[in-house]
Amino acid sequence: MFEQTIIPCAERLISSENQASISRYLDEAIRLQSLSPNTLKAYNSFAKKYLSWCKANHLIAVPTTTETAEKYVKFLMKGSWSKSTVETNLRGSIVFLNQAAGIDYSLPKIVMMNIRGGTRTGALKHAKQSDPIVWDDIKRFMGEVDYFDYSDMVGLVGIMVAYDTACRIEEALSLRLDDMEIQDDGSAVIKLAKSKQDQNRAGTIKYLSKTTTGHVIRFHQTFGLRGPWLICKQSEKYNKEGANDFGFTYQGWCYHFERFALKHNIPEDTTTHAMRIGFANDARASEKISDVDAASYIGWQGQSALERYRYYTRKMGVKNGAAAKMANILGH
Repeated sequence: MFEQTIIPCAERLISSENQASISRYLDEAIRLQSLSPNTLKAYNSFAKKYLSWCKANHLIAVPTTTETAEKYVKFLMKGSWSKSTVETNLRGSIVFLNQAAGIDYSLPKIVMMNIRGGTRTGALKHAKQSDPIVWDDIKRFMGEVDYFDYSDMVGLVGIMVAYDTACRIEEALSLRLDDMEIQDDGSAVIKLAKSKQDQNRAGTIKYLSKTTTGHVIRFHQTFGLRGPWLICKQSEKYNKEGANDFGFTYQGWCYHFERFALKHNIPEDTTTHAMRIGFANDARASEKISDVDAASYIGWQGQSALERYRYYTRKMGVKNGAAAKMANILGH
């Protein structure tokens, strides 16, 4: 359960009136779940860091002046962070606190100019993009994996499900067997109950190819799995995190992913985001899928997100293959 520690704070940082507005905003966000617990925790951390800096420098935190915002971004840039990390920190501190106080606020142009200048001069690092895991990689894994090794199969099935659904691994781990509907051709439709873009739990429809569906079923049958999850623990022996429903936490699955990566020669820079990026690469290589459809399926909404999708897939270089599979996944 999220517990905010931003308010109360010194009135010289934020007036009592603005503190009351921020407190009401946070209470409402928690009640309506308009922001996820993880987002609230991150904003709480960013805001406390900003308030501590304002206190040390004898500055008013809210409302934030252009001068204060510029000084703070220069302070953040000394941390050798990436551009995206600095921007996220600013959104979670200055922008969040001002908007929560009911102030119509956006970052001043001078702040954005400082960030762009930092990228050009090298003061800010470029964000490191994970190496992608594309369908050709997964075909190699299927040829190498030991189908009777539980840890090996946890890694493979997690990779395949995350790739087909283009989900974050935390979202893939939340998929339930009860929400999977197997189709006549052996593929499956599954409902993702909640994602980062779907905080209201309306649900998002995802697709599993025939190959992935078959591997999920084989995984459960081979190890006699009892859990309700697509990707779940084998028995109480593996249930060391205290969950009684055999569900994996992110950290729990990562243990198996790291073992899988070492065994199957996956590059060191590859993260659990690799399957989503790999799907984007393969979709970009397919002439049967439009960029808009692919980006929408992945969850990258809006024109700026579409441009970012095109930029990253061009930058990484797309790999051939998987056109038919992409069409199958997206239901074309």
